Amino acid sequence: MITLAGVVVTSATPDALGAFNQTYSVNGTALDSCVTCHTEDALTPYGMDVLASGLNFTSIEDSDSDSDGFTNMEEIAALTSPGDANDYPETVADAEVQETVEETTSETTSDNQSPGFGIILAIAGIVSVVYLKRQG
Repeated sequence: MITLAGVVVTSATPDALGAFNQTYSVNGTALDSCVTCHTEDALTPYGMDVLASGLNFTSIEDSDSDSDGFTNMEEIAALTSPGDANDYPETVADAEVQETVEETTSETTSDNQSPGFGIILAIAGIVSVVYLKRQG
């Protein structure tokens, strides 16, 4: 890392990404990318914490670098970005809201009758015809 007139210039290396991947086994996932720690011109909050820790990833696992309410380890385990507050694990409440919406939608869009309803009407019709024939 080089500092020029108060501007931080990052110099990412494949070694840092390799160490991250080896530590967390995230090869081939969204986290298997340099943007986990930095954008083109700046470090993410997670990248700043990684740098401050001396690239000791495990020492900042319990931190919440992006202040989104999830620890870095929770985000890494969920394959969401520990440096992006807008990318966080789905919560139980989120899943319940989605499930409730799906259940409500399926209940209101279907026009179900009990399976035997048609058969009951058919039998009633046949009995009526037989009765009318015998009477007539």
